[in-house]
Amino acid sequence: MDVNMTHDELLAKILEGIDLARRDREQVAYDALLAVVELHKPIEGTPYCEGCDLLRRYYPCPTIQAVRKELQ
Repeated sequence: MDVNMTHDELLAKILEGIDLARRDREQVAYDALLAVVELHKPIEGTPYCEGCDLLRRYYPCPTIQAVRKELQ
């Protein structure tokens, strides 16, 4: 997996593993991960992360970097 993937590519990678017919522990984990990645996205027209906006962190922020690392 490319650690330089875009936000949309990261979301697509997570969505590949989601089975909407199931609601087990694995599904809950996917849903939680998806919610985090949807929150931590680049603010359009800026280099900053929306989820970390008050901290003025650049995208990819430490949260997205950690998700990317675990998906390698």
